[in-house]
Amino acid sequence: MNKQEATQKRIWEQVATNWEAHADEVETWFQPITDAMVDLLDKRGGLLADLGCGAGSIKYPTEWRAIGLDIAEDMVRAHGCAAMGTFDPLPFKNDTFDAIVSRFGFIFASDVKCAFAQSYRALKPNGQIIFSTWGPPESNLWVGPPTKLAIEWLGLNMPQPTDPSAFRLADANEVRELLKETGYVDISAFQVEVPHFSQMQPEAVFEKVMALAGPASTLYARMEEPMKSEFKAKVLEGYRTADLTGHAFVWQARRPK
Repeated sequence: MNKQEATQKRIWEQVATNWEAHADEVETWFQPITDAMVDLLDKRGGLLADLGCGAGSIKYPTEWRAIGLDIAEDMVRAHGCAAMGTFDPLPFKNDTFDAIVSRFGFIFASDVKCAFAQSYRALKPNGQIIFSTWGPPESNLWVGPPTKLAIEWLGLNMPQPTDPSAFRLADANEVRELLKETGYVDISAFQVEVPHFSQMQPEAVFEKVMALAGPASTLYARMEEPMKSEFKAKVLEGYRTADLTGHAFVWQARRPK
């Protein structure tokens, strides 16, 4: 495991307990994305790899048998059929799966191109890859500005465009090119609105984001008073005038026959 993967592992281990404690709300939050992903699965069914499976909370059609993979031990422990591991390399044999699904998993890969290639290798010919990414920060004001503000206030370096982050694959043109370069065909993307936070009061949104949005909550936890209170006040000021609807992409592609 390289340094970036070790850092990501620590982040997700820190938030695993929160995610398990709020499992129902996480699923409500992600429901539009989950529905769009599951609807794309072939009706014939088969063996599926759920990369970044968390607690294994996605309910797949009965035609599909899912094997989960996650970096966080606490999350894997809650899954009925899962393995610990990372994208580089995937701990699966060649030509194993009829489908690979990842809900916000690839955005935290240390090397996205490698992760796509490893998934391609593990897919059977004509197998599907289906995954989700967040849209750009300006279309996700519930987390984009607070994360940028937290990084600035803590005196940290801003993530580089290729660093793992919530917005790593927000550029649809880049994603399409990466998939093509890997060898995938029949590539398509769908925009999905995620209205969960837009239906809450700003104070509630702040508390939920700091509890559930892994990297943002980790940054917030590093702050001490009075910085924490000042940071919260600044974020709430922005929330009161912002559209807090989330926007994501759901992608699908195939390994050629």
